[in-house]
Amino acid sequence: MESRILIGTGNPGGSIDLSEAHLFYCGAPNSCDQGWFYTKALDYAKKHGIGQESDFPYTPGNQACQPIPPIVSVPRYQTAVSQMARKQALQKGPVIGGFRVFQDFYAYRKGIYTHVAGEFLGWHAVAVIGYDDAEQCWIAKNSWGSGWGEKGYFRIGYGECGIDSEVLFYDPEIALASTTVVARQLSPRRTKAAKLTEKLA
Repeated sequence: MESRILIGTGNPGGSIDLSEAHLFYCGAPNSCDQGWFYTKALDYAKKHGIGQESDFPYTPGNQACQPIPPIVSVPRYQTAVSQMARKQALQKGPVIGGFRVFQDFYAYRKGIYTHVAGEFLGWHAVAVIGYDDAEQCWIAKNSWGSGWGEKGYFRIGYGECGIDSEVLFYDPEIALASTTVVARQLSPRRTKAAKLTEKLA
């Protein structure tokens, strides 16, 4: 969502930090053990909006919901079903994707991931940021920190682990609240993450 905001406002090198804790702990309390589904998260953001990280910082483990003022919302979202629709959606910025996770995904370091061995562990949501037809893969950002994979990013083959067959791509529309907080957060500096995203895309 943050990248969508920056791209949509013509400021891809800027910075805005939304509160994951606000979205997760208020929208799905006591759900750390089982996780949450994409549409429920999007529906919460549509109804209640999302505040900024500084108002409700994320820490691991279940937390009590802290009502904070929203600075963005998701008025609507759509699914990208076909391969062409997925690629068109990516022209506007990252989309929400998901896939089956097997044990060998935890051992990923670089290259294009394909499942080889290990048990099925569950489903996982990621931000799909681009694609490479020459390599036949999607480029995605994981949520496990910059020390994992390709500096926090990874590539996964088309159709691998159900990423574009069993799970739809969700293409959200992001709306900014009319507050000075948003204007302050949309700073013009280029972050390392933004530079890496541009390079991978």
